[in-house]
Amino acid sequence: MLFRSYTGSTIAATVTCSSGGTVSNVKYNASSTVPTNASTYAITADCAASGNYAAVTGGSAGNFVISQATPTLTVTNTPQTYTGSAIAATVTCSSTGTVSNVLYGGSSTVPTNIGTYAITANCASTTNYTALTGASAGNFVIAAATPTLTITNTPQTYTGSTIAATVTCSSGGTVSNVKYNASSTVPTNASTYAITADCAASGNYAAVTGGSAGNLDRKSTRLNS
Repeated sequence: MLFRSYTGSTIAATVTCSSGGTVSNVKYNASSTVPTNASTYAITADCAASGNYAAVTGGSAGNFVISQATPTLTVTNTPQTYTGSAIAATVTCSSTGTVSNVLYGGSSTVPTNIGTYAITANCASTTNYTALTGASAGNFVIAAATPTLTITNTPQTYTGSTIAATVTCSSGGTVSNVKYNASSTVPTNASTYAITADCAASGNYAAVTGGSAGNLDRKSTRLNS
């Protein structure tokens, strides 16, 4: 019995005759079509007369086995960015078998937080492929989101004193290095100031360096005569 693994292409049986006679008319389960699919095929063949040996017609040569191949699992939607909601990995199986029991680092809970999750899953058997149980599909990554910076105290009215912008970060990270038109000097005069700032990394959010927070408007006060 000869074993070969499924490849997606036809695989012919190699048949020999003990007499050394020429082998012809090889058949697979009585068909002359060379098989592709995984299965066990009863092989018959003819062997020409040779020397002290008679010819054989339709003689059995035993079984030819094309065994199932092993499929692979792949995560097709990584990386993802943190959204605050659970994000499931999309896992496919090269055999097109049904995927089930997707686990994230051994847990069936679909993750929300940033991290790298080792994905395993099952894949059902198909005609030409074996089943997989708890096989690796690679890693699923949820990356940190980028927070936004906002000025919460604009516009302001000119007072003759410096007035600092109040800048908050949507991630709750610490805000620092606030600048006004690229200057760290807190302004006094009436104008519109482009505000940038840094925000420290926090939880599921990345750090921001020199991010725009919008404009701080300083308005002048006009007295009517």
